[in-house]
Amino acid sequence: QESHERNGLPINCVVFMDEAGLPEESHESLKVLHYFLDQPQVAFVAITNRILDAAKTNRAISLFRPITGEDDLRTLAYGCMCRDYENPPAHLRTSMNRLSQFCSAYIEVIQDSRFSSFFGLRDF
Repeated sequence: QESHERNGLPINCVVFMDEAGLPEESHESLKVLHYFLDQPQVAFVAITNRILDAAKTNRAISLFRPITGEDDLRTLAYGCMCRDYENPPAHLRTSMNRLSQFCSAYIEVIQDSRFSSFFGLRDF
């Protein structure tokens, strides 16, 4: 970030940490993050399927995603395929039918207690 600022480049750096909850599960400490969260010089985004400890959540904004229904998943998937998903072009209709089946299967997996703590919405 500093080198971008020195060179007059209008670029903002972001540190992206996926699965931020895993070190907590392994009893590894993420305390090193506290200083950087208190004295931010670059943006920091942490994604996790688990709630982090209070020391981290008090230093950040938390966004919780509600459980998504099958219709919402279908709307999201169809919207990624084409703009007018209610009247898709002929060449996409088969793919959209498969997407519908995929959405149903995903909901079944999420509702299965064996996988409930393993998968999250971002896995969709």
